[in-house]
Amino acid sequence: MQSKPPARASLLIAAYNEERRIGDTLRSLEAQTWPDFEILVVDDGSTDSTRSVAAGFKSVRLLEQAHLGKAQAMNLAGREAGGEILFFMDADIEYAPDYVASMIAPILDGKEIGTAHGTERVANPGNPWAACWQIRAGLPVDVRVDASSRTHPEGSPVFRAIRRDLFLKVNGFDDTGFMDDQTLAPKIGRNAAFVAEASCRHHNPDTLAEVYATGRWNAKSLVHRHGSSVLVRYFPLFAPFRALEAGWQHRSATMFVYVLVLSLGVAAGAWRFRLGLERHLGK
Repeated sequence: MQSKPPARASLLIAAYNEERRIGDTLRSLEAQTWPDFEILVVDDGSTDSTRSVAAGFKSVRLLEQAHLGKAQAMNLAGREAGGEILFFMDADIEYAPDYVASMIAPILDGKEIGTAHGTERVANPGNPWAACWQIRAGLPVDVRVDASSRTHPEGSPVFRAIRRDLFLKVNGFDDTGFMDDQTLAPKIGRNAAFVAEASCRHHNPDTLAEVYATGRWNAKSLVHRHGSSVLVRYFPLFAPFRALEAGWQHRSATMFVYVLVLSLGVAAGAWRFRLGLERHLGK
């Protein structure tokens, strides 16, 4: 009797100006042990060489759109995907070879509708700006996800893998900016299950340009959640005072610079978004 073929996994990447990292990400995906998968990259209107880097991988199916944001890029990839299980990958993460196999198993067993990795390390913990990200999140400098025994039962609001039919049923991600990857769980009514053995290495922002861009990307989510009060909280003239407070709290000139640049990024993004000058911020 012929055995049933394994389910096909669609590995989706939304990429905006990710030329520095996407090559390493794609190499890690090509090395996956799962026997049947496809890789779809949506170039979200990049102005660097992201498209040409992705196109250099024969295993990649490259899609393109104007700069509409990560949520819309992922939704496009989800509609175009041919796999039963969708994986939402980041262009600045390197994945362990058994990542897909570990994450897909609970879904195919019928135990879960979606999963999230339980082990996420920082790929660049020695970088001072990357370390500032961790410190402000209250995490060790080399651990990006707090998937402890306390948080495991709660699951994750971020789905990293999910059945394609369910993703399409809820119309994919909502376009809310930085927090768009947390918009599936409320619509589905449950969190993703942590898979402790699924591991990856995530690059934190490690240049001031990336820190500023992260602030701009975060601005859209902040405006969605808090409305016009964000324009006051992050008024540019307040940025030095917020940075001084953070620098003094951590006794760190580096933290002062980090928070100053991040806050100015949020201010620029929030004002441009609120005034209708820019609809899509960051990734």
